[in-house]
Amino acid sequence: MEQLDLVRKGTWNGFQEKGGISDKQANDVLGEAFYRNDPAKSDASQPTSYRIRLMAHRAWEQELLSEGQHSELLCMDRGEFKRMMLQLSFDEGKSVDSLTLPNSRMPQV
Repeated sequence: MEQLDLVRKGTWNGFQEKGGISDKQANDVLGEAFYRNDPAKSDASQPTSYRIRLMAHRAWEQELLSEGQHSELLCMDRGEFKRMMLQLSFDEGKSVDSLTLPNSRMPQV
């Protein structure tokens, strides 16, 4: 913020000298925004980007690749890949009961 001339030079050093910025101070300044989840942080903790997950999900739905091929391309095991696909299906509002797993040998209920 100092580099953008949004605060005076030396502001950050002043905070550091006083022990940093407390959660209470951040909450006082940011209000409700202090408690909001940062989507960029949650996406960064995923094994792949959201865009890659969506493309893989579309290919999975269309059965363009096997689970093994998907897993190999995404550098993850099949279980992790299946969980990711089911989560995306759930996020898109599909009922878990109505899901069919491509290339799966599980009987349909």
